[in-house]
Amino acid sequence: MDKLIFYALSSPEKLDRIGAYLAKKLTRDVERKRFGFVFITVEALDQLLLACHAPNLNLFVESFLKMVQKLLESSEADLQVLGSTSFVKFANIEEDTPSYHRRYDFFVSKFSAMCWFSSGNERDCFRIRLAGLKGLQGVVRKTVSDDLQANIMDDTHMSKIIPSLLFVMEESSKSKLTSDQDMQSSNTEEDPASLAESCLRELINRASYGNIKSIINPALTHFDKSELWVPNEFALKVFKIILYSVQNQFNYIVIEKLLSHLDDHIKDNAKVKASIVQVLAACVEIASNSSIGPAVLEVFNTLLRHLRSSVDARFQTEKQNSSNDDDDDDEIEFEESLVSTVGAFAAVLPDFQKTDIMMFIMGKFPLPDDRMQNIHHSSQESHDHTRMLEGDRVLQKMLLQCLLSVAQSFISISLATTFSPTFLESVLQATIVEDSAVRKLAHEILYSLLDRHGNVNKLGDNGVLKRGEEIDLTIENCSKQDLIFFKKNKDEMLWYLYESACMLSNSVENILAIYLTLAVITTEVATDFELISSIVQLAFGLQSVALDEDLVLPSMNRCALHALVAGYLHVVAHLTGIQDLEDYVSLIIQLREKEADFLTPERALKSTANCIVLSAHSIPKHLLFDISNVREALPKVGCDGRSLKTPYKHQPLKDVLNHRLESASVVSNVDNEIDANPPSSPGIHPSTPKESITFQMLKDIVSVKQSKLLNQRGKDAKHVAASFTEIAADASARTLEFNFKVLTVLDALNTPLQSRALSISTQSLSSNPGEETYVMKFPGQYVY
Repeated sequence: MDKLIFYALSSPEKLDRIGAYLAKKLTRDVERKRFGFVFITVEALDQLLLACHAPNLNLFVESFLKMVQKLLESSEADLQVLGSTSFVKFANIEEDTPSYHRRYDFFVSKFSAMCWFSSGNERDCFRIRLAGLKGLQGVVRKTVSDDLQANIMDDTHMSKIIPSLLFVMEESSKSKLTSDQDMQSSNTEEDPASLAESCLRELINRASYGNIKSIINPALTHFDKSELWVPNEFALKVFKIILYSVQNQFNYIVIEKLLSHLDDHIKDNAKVKASIVQVLAACVEIASNSSIGPAVLEVFNTLLRHLRSSVDARFQTEKQNSSNDDDDDDEIEFEESLVSTVGAFAAVLPDFQKTDIMMFIMGKFPLPDDRMQNIHHSSQESHDHTRMLEGDRVLQKMLLQCLLSVAQSFISISLATTFSPTFLESVLQATIVEDSAVRKLAHEILYSLLDRHGNVNKLGDNGVLKRGEEIDLTIENCSKQDLIFFKKNKDEMLWYLYESACMLSNSVENILAIYLTLAVITTEVATDFELISSIVQLAFGLQSVALDEDLVLPSMNRCALHALVAGYLHVVAHLTGIQDLEDYVSLIIQLREKEADFLTPERALKSTANCIVLSAHSIPKHLLFDISNVREALPKVGCDGRSLKTPYKHQPLKDVLNHRLESASVVSNVDNEIDANPPSSPGIHPSTPKESITFQMLKDIVSVKQSKLLNQRGKDAKHVAASFTEIAADASARTLEFNFKVLTVLDALNTPLQSRALSISTQSLSSNPGEETYVMKFPGQYVY
């Protein structure tokens, strides 16, 4: 052997003939099954391969690869393992001279097939699969760094490599090949699953932008054909490996492929779709904020489309009386997975995109055709809104759950930016829909977005409502923009809160959510006592509702409304710091604890409250709150209590909106008048008056344009219908009028400038009788 190596090194041009001779000998020994000589030949090949210098390898490699191919084609397990080991040694050699015609298609196919080997005893199966994995790893390392080789990342190669690696990982996870410990220790200390995972990580890490889909597509196809989505533990493991191995800028490609794959399974079993969505949610949690990519709305549109199709499918089967409880449970699990996935997606988005997503979700929210503009609580029939399909109700609930998951991760800075007019109106309308669970979710969304200081937990039944505990609320000065937002939308928000509190299908949880919404608004505008007085007026309006016999309210709801008023006034007294108000509210609550504890917030605002029979007039007056006592206490903090003469008076929403527009117009006109009057102090320049543009002005402009157009059309029609004589007379009249105006202007120009100025000044000075014409009067601000 030493002589052969010396001869090959001294005469490198003979390497091709040496390789051809050894290949011929190896082929003959394999065919005659003289395995001893085969091992000797392979050993000689390996030593020559390692001893030769890199520039001379091309002369020898072709014969070497033919011999390895002959070994791999053998049916003997020992020869296949020998061929794979020899190829791995070759793959670890770095070549300096490029090869233009070398191909590895056979080796990719053969090594992939070895990974699927399952015949024979477990020992041979283990050895051949391990040899196939090592061979695939060698092919990847040999080709991925050589630009002249065929791209190993092609779909043709990846469709063989990726399923083979996943098969070995999945089989090893079932512990079918690890029962014989002696088998492992006698051959190798390596685990096939670990080796397959390492090879998969290496492939993904080396993938570029154009090749990452070639890895994801075969993996998804393998999961489909092998039915590995249910259960999805293995799928979760594989995609976590992919997300942790892929470059960060390519994360969104994996997400897009999973979404596209979910679209492909839209008609499949709900369990499969739920498993895919769960994998998608896990991938989003791992990925960075760039995981969604540029098409943000398209991602959420896909998820919401699947949510709608799932709800429709569930209730369509119920309509056909062919539903199965298991199928319904699967669809519900799928819908819940979609909701959690929406929240996971939203958590990695910046806040400005979350605002768009919330508006997009509310755009999908189904509402009755009647937009509830003229609802009034005076009669029970007013609450019988347009009936909706059961599927639409469930869809409402699911969409609001999605919206709530987005809102909980959203940090609001400017409320005017967070609540656009359309979005605010949609959320408020959701507070008065027919389903009580949907109304509760709508209130949770409202106070989650309004609460920017984390006061919700402090205001609940474990906070302020719990007697005997002092809790510090986080209070800051409300910005001017937010105050403008509250003042602009105050009437509409209070109308919807009142209407929601009057719903007959309310539960105690609904009323607790309304209380939290009122309390959060109050903590956000704690420095504006006028807004607080308006909400206090609403609270007394709700107390009147609880005392109204015309409304067929459950006794539990009446108790909850009384508790709402008590809890809210307790919050107001705590925020304003008015000692008289605190003493008064504490006195009423203590009386209720002694005489009627079912009216206390600590008991009545819990879902476990006892159901008692209570009439509207069975509550003594000394247990109720008196609006006059509150009105007398508020002026101590500079609040005008005149608006608290009577409780909140409910009106149709149309009147409330019109009143809001009129109020905004009056406030704007007053501001313009103040700006237009110049101050008497010198050095202060008056501000330029701003024009107030209202809806009526825009309407007048459109109507004026239309009238002008109609007048022009009428003139054109007159000219068409008139005779030549009439047209000539009209033209001559207009010419005479024009000539008269021109002469008047010329006469004025011919008058001397001094005489014109004198005449003007004389007229202006002599306009007041009794004054001398030669006395000049100056304004007082110009005279010392």
